[in-house]
Amino acid sequence: MTKKFMDKVQDSVEFAGKWVYNGLTGGLASDIYNSAIGVDLLTGQKLSATERVISGASAALFFSPVLEEFVLTSNTVKSMRVLNIGSGTNPIRGAININNVMKDGVDLVADVTKKLPFDTGSIDSIISINPYGYNPLNAATNTVLKEGGTFTIVGQTWNKYFNNIYKASSEALKQMGYEVVSRGAASDAYKFGTQTTNGNPIDPDTLFQIILRKI
Repeated sequence: MTKKFMDKVQDSVEFAGKWVYNGLTGGLASDIYNSAIGVDLLTGQKLSATERVISGASAALFFSPVLEEFVLTSNTVKSMRVLNIGSGTNPIRGAININNVMKDGVDLVADVTKKLPFDTGSIDSIISINPYGYNPLNAATNTVLKEGGTFTIVGQTWNKYFNNIYKASSEALKQMGYEVVSRGAASDAYKFGTQTTNGNPIDPDTLFQIILRKI
């Protein structure tokens, strides 16, 4: 890789560090910080080489096109699998976009509450933006998400399918097999053209997110 390219990577990492420092902590900024520094921003624990790679991949796929190019050149993370369930009109680049009906950007038509066509524990991360009409934390998604994998759910607090999870106690979520990594305002990366099921735009400033880790 050229020095110019690596300089761009460094700039992206420094930008993410400033973002975290200024209090705008999101899952993606944390991923970049974790990957670059090698220490979990939330717990202070030292990360293994594998955990650093996964954090870098997660950040790359959804935050910085420059870092995306860097991570996708690594054979170690080319097989990382991310599901965007109920993608609707909000497909995510680099993820497997699943929806109950075919739309532009949808990779797989499936009912995410039923058995999914993936091996048990084969998915590294799941994302659900503005879930409606179903509970994202169901047996089907839990089965395919690997232990230690992350589940990011984004939505508005008046959406009961989101709010029931967002407001749930840590103990209740633990009984469902998840621990809370963070919850708060949605990361900018998830505020892209989000719409309701009837096509109305959603004010991005009304979006919140909760990030869970399967235990």
